[in-house]
Amino acid sequence: MLSLTLTSAREDIAAYQKLTLSNKEWDIFVSALENPDEPNTSLTKAAIRRITY
Repeated sequence: MLSLTLTSAREDIAAYQKLTLSNKEWDIFVSALENPDEPNTSLTKAAIRRITY
């Protein structure tokens, strides 16, 4: 019974973890990865805080 429940739960989680993109969406996604924006002030400050702790 437990094995069946775990299998079902894993299948449900896997179904929600998948991301389906159109060709246009894929191009936008890859472009964002390859050409990220410059970090804003808040992100820069957070990174500095993280490094110093």
